[in-house]
Amino acid sequence: MDELLELYETMGISPAVYAYGERTLEKLKDRFAAIDQVAEHNQAKVLWAMQKNRVSAACFAATTGYGYDDFGRDNLERVYADVFHTEAALVRPQITCGTHALTVALSANLLPGDELLSPVGAPYDTLAGVIGTRPTPGSLAEYGVSYRQVELLEGGWLAVTLEAVLPRRGDSDRSRFLAHSLRAAIRRAFPDRLPPKFHICVLAYEHIYGPGRRFLDHDNLELKHCQDVLEAAFLTNDTSALCSAFQCSHRGERNATRIWVLPAEAFPKWLESHRESWAGPPET
Repeated sequence: MDELLELYETMGISPAVYAYGERTLEKLKDRFAAIDQVAEHNQAKVLWAMQKNRVSAACFAATTGYGYDDFGRDNLERVYADVFHTEAALVRPQITCGTHALTVALSANLLPGDELLSPVGAPYDTLAGVIGTRPTPGSLAEYGVSYRQVELLEGGWLAVTLEAVLPRRGDSDRSRFLAHSLRAAIRRAFPDRLPPKFHICVLAYEHIYGPGRRFLDHDNLELKHCQDVLEAAFLTNDTSALCSAFQCSHRGERNATRIWVLPAEAFPKWLESHRESWAGPPET
């Protein structure tokens, strides 16, 4: 120990600093032990997956050509699938990043007319171009794949985005179709259990009009079908004694309706944080 302290002193570290470091390590001992335990558990998972799939020296042999019957690559993907508890895995150096991987997966599984639902809010910026929420050539939206999302928000707020302006009153076919899509989206977002129901609340309808789309009077828009679906999923009752409705309109990159379900006491905060949605006359 004396030799160690002398060595530290030659490096400009005094005994007092060394003692302070030792005391700090002692305080953090339990935390470091927990981290080591997690690391050991994950290492054991990897070793188990390698044993299960019989990883051997033959798996590391070089390959040429198209990679057909590449035992090492196939085995590596089986190891990844076991470690991450998936049905299968695709582990290739040609997939350059996470967005590339997600683009490949989405493009392979979605067909024109399908709908992509994000139950955890908006995707990150580069994926927005892939989906088409930010207009981009070759996006999924250009190929007829629709998109909607359910926001995860602080303060007990809930938001559902529909990729369309609500239909006019009397357009019963489109209203029923929109309500059916909303019901299906809610089931996919909450497959096991719906969140606790709102008792006294406000439904805020944010109508977003894309370039060139004419603004409609709010009283000409059909709310009933969507509100019935929202009541069944999220509200105790939509009677006016418990549920108030607010509507606003503004310009956006594309047509959409965002429906917010808010605790009544949170509505003033929502108004303040979404001033651009209602303050001032919209561009007509």
